[in-house]
Amino acid sequence: MLAHRPEYLAMRDISYTGFTQGDRAVGKGDGTWKTFGSSSTLSQEHVFVNSHHRWLFEQSFGTLFSALFGNRKLSASTAKLEMSRVAFRYPHLHKILQKIPIGLSS
Repeated sequence: MLAHRPEYLAMRDISYTGFTQGDRAVGKGDGTWKTFGSSSTLSQEHVFVNSHHRWLFEQSFGTLFSALFGNRKLSASTAKLEMSRVAFRYPHLHKILQKIPIGLSS
C-alpha cells in the first residue's frame, strides 16, 4: 500500500468512497484515530505498516515481540519455534523479521 500511496490518493477523486466519505477516521490500534489521508496513519515503521499492525503482532507473538524489540532473551529453541509460527501465518513478515537480531539467552 505504501509503495502505491500516490495512486490510492489519486483514486479518491474518482471513486465512490471519495465522493461519499472524504477523509474518514481510522483507528490506529492504540486508542487514537487519524484520517486516512494523514501520513502518520500510513507511515512506514521499521517493520510494520502502521501502529495497528504492530499492536496485532505484539498481541499474537508477545514473547517474540519482546525479544525482537525489547530486552527479553529467548532460548534458541524458543526463538526458532516462535519464528516458525510467524512463518506459517505471515511468510512476508517472517522474511523481514529474519533480518532483526533476536535476543538469545546463553
